Amino acid sequence: MNRVAATPSQPGHVALETDADVIAGYLEDAAHYPGGHAPGVARPHDVDEVAAVVRSARHILPVGARSSLTGGATPAGEVVLSTERLTHTRVGDDRVTVGAGVTLLALQQELERTVRGCHRCRRF
Repeated sequence: MNRVAATPSQPGHVALETDADVIAGYLEDAAHYPGGHAPGVARPHDVDEVAAVVRSARHILPVGARSSLTGGATPAGEVVLSTERLTHTRVGDDRVTVGAGVTLLALQQELERTVRGCHRCRRF
């Protein structure tokens, strides 16, 4: 079965991408360390889906922007857990909460929109 799934009593469910073309995009980072291989890629949207992947896979390699220059984001047989879809942003009165997949540019743009529409907010 080519799926990562939680047990029925647990929330969250995410499909494990097993297409060779999809996996190929995750087999190296900015270091271009050779020999990367993975059985699949999980791209969860929320914390429940992340938890389902962690419960279901024996070996996991969490990856973000894959900008590592050390080869640390090159899989060696682990399921790749990509943070790219974890893109929620919540701006409160005194704090900002962002998902692991939020880029610095996206955060800056969200803060600019929020501050522009807020008369009592100070600029970040």
